[in-house]
Amino acid sequence: MPHSRTAGGGDEQTKLESIPLIPYIEARALFLMRLHVREPRSGKVANEPDRATAENPVYIDSPGFEVPIFGFQGDAMFRRIVIILLGVIACAILEYKVAAQQAPAAAQSAGARARGPGAPAPPPLFFKETWRIVGPAHAIAPNEVVVTNPNLELKLYGPSATASDPDKRIWISGPPGPPNIWTGMCATPFAATLRDKNNYVDLTGLAKVRWTTRASGFHAVRPLIKLADGTFLVGDHADASTTTFLESEFAFAGLRWMKLDIDRVVTVGRYGPVGEASNWADPPDLSKVDEVGFVDLIPGSGHGSGGYVNVASFELYGAPVKRVGGR
Repeated sequence: MPHSRTAGGGDEQTKLESIPLIPYIEARALFLMRLHVREPRSGKVANEPDRATAENPVYIDSPGFEVPIFGFQGDAMFRRIVIILLGVIACAILEYKVAAQQAPAAAQSAGARARGPGAPAPPPLFFKETWRIVGPAHAIAPNEVVVTNPNLELKLYGPSATASDPDKRIWISGPPGPPNIWTGMCATPFAATLRDKNNYVDLTGLAKVRWTTRASGFHAVRPLIKLADGTFLVGDHADASTTTFLESEFAFAGLRWMKLDIDRVVTVGRYGPVGEASNWADPPDLSKVDEVGFVDLIPGSGHGSGGYVNVASFELYGAPVKRVGGR
């Protein structure tokens, strides 16, 4: 199919856009090295390129289409000019392509710098407990097993853990809600923890708790840990959904802690450097934690709505640390 020679013609523009640029430039340079020039429509080779004028252009044969040359002086000078020009264009295009390839990598690197150091991998699920209830809601009897995970031990703390009167003790409750530990009948503050029989748990990094809780009144569910040295600490996180059982989670990183007198289930501590009664403990070593659970620091109000907490499913995410000698 013949090529249009009309300057600015639509057909020629379409052909220009459809040809890969770098292969075309390489082919063009090779043809210009030979500089085969002919007169338009005559088919005769023009050995004297300076005969070309604006009214009578000559054309250079090349792959794809023909380019008019409007008057020049001398083959050698023309070849040098054109080859230099095409070389500059080729270098510019190559530089553009290299820059375009490097841009995504640079953007990713900048994004990584903005995010800071790589985050540690999330820890595995250490345990999950959903509780077991037999019959209607009732006070947990001595030696009654209410855990579903055979690797776990439930530890109950405070006077309400062992009260002889069932109406002053901790209860296991159930339908219409999920099975849960209920503090409504506790006459004193109450705490409960879960202990893995074979492992401590490492709560550093991204360790977290996911639990389903409900509260009434000004009661709140707070995290409780027991360190390997026997120290009990209550964290400054609190969940207090009074509408319904609500699943939520929190990370241990960044929590502040207060020491807990586990016999009375009350916070203890020291005055701060200027006499403030903050009671905050020094940041603990969470790399070897013996027990993890919850605490309700307010006595329950009894049956009916008033003041209590419910703790249903309890999931702990952290790395296991093998116990030595069963301790």
